[in-house]
Amino acid sequence: MLPFFDDDKNNATSGTSFIELRKQVIAPFISECMCSTKVDPFLIDDWYNKGIFVNNPCFKCFVKCIGQKINFMNSDGSYRNNEIIKSYHASLELARNCTLKVTNVTDLCEKGYIHAQCVVNVLINT
Repeated sequence: MLPFFDDDKNNATSGTSFIELRKQVIAPFISECMCSTKVDPFLIDDWYNKGIFVNNPCFKCFVKCIGQKINFMNSDGSYRNNEIIKSYHASLELARNCTLKVTNVTDLCEKGYIHAQCVVNVLINT
C-alpha cells in the first residue's frame, strides 16, 4: 500500500488521475473564489492544471477560499481531515501530517496555502 493513498479508493492511482479528481472537486468554486479574492487569472491556470503553487497574497487567499468551499477548512482555520480523505482519496496519515504542519499558522490565507500545497504536492508525486 502506498503511504498516502487508501487502497480501497479507485481514483488515486497516479498523479494524472489525482489532477483530474481534484479538478472535479474544485471546479464549481473557481469563479466565485477568483472574484472574491481578485487573484490574477493567469496564476490559476498552472495551479488548476498542474498543481503549481505561486507565492502571491491574492493567490494564497484564493486557495484558502477553495479549501473552505470544498469543506476542507473551517472558517476558524481548523481542518476536516475526513473530507480530505473522502474527496481526494488520501490517507489519514497525509491529512494529519499536513494539518499538523499548519497548527501554529495564524494567517488563514497562508494556512490554507501551506496546507493545500502539502496535500497536493504529495498526491501529485505519489
